[in-house]
Amino acid sequence: MIKNLLFGLALCGIAATAHATPVSEFARRNGPYISLKAGVSNTEMKSGHLNEKDTSASAGAAFGIRARNIRLEAEYHSHTRVKWDDMDLTQDSVGLQFYFDLPLQSRIQPFINLGGGIMFMGASIDNGQRYSSEDDDQNPLFWNVGAGLSFTATNHVNVDIGYRYTDVEKEEFYHTFKLKSRINEGYIALRYTF
Repeated sequence: MIKNLLFGLALCGIAATAHATPVSEFARRNGPYISLKAGVSNTEMKSGHLNEKDTSASAGAAFGIRARNIRLEAEYHSHTRVKWDDMDLTQDSVGLQFYFDLPLQSRIQPFINLGGGIMFMGASIDNGQRYSSEDDDQNPLFWNVGAGLSFTATNHVNVDIGYRYTDVEKEEFYHTFKLKSRINEGYIALRYTF
């Protein structure tokens, strides 16, 4: 269902660009912008011999600035709860994202991005056997890399569709096991430049 929603939003973004003012009639806007993102994440979690994957929804908001073909943004991103063994894991992040928009004279502009920051991971287990029912929170660092396409809808609005790989530093939970997390995410973003 989430994939269908993202596909529908992407088609709406593409349709909006078809009826907007041609890109040659205005320059791509520079300056501050806000961005809202929604996506689907596939999180792979490893600890020793256990290796599990779980799919979840993700959402984020960012404030950035664009100068020519370079964008820099401060981003908050959240993933819905994922399941690992008998543990529920939440992952929220705060970081900086650097984007380079490839300079094309077109409504569709490819971009690449690189970023990093801190991940706020919360684990909770309540099985009465191996661990206590207490929560365990860790704050590992992460880095990510990605690519995508930006569709110019109007002089102020862009629709971005992208993929991002995130690698989260290994952290120890409950003083018992170390957990390594990797996230593959597809997303769609609506960006408004002031």
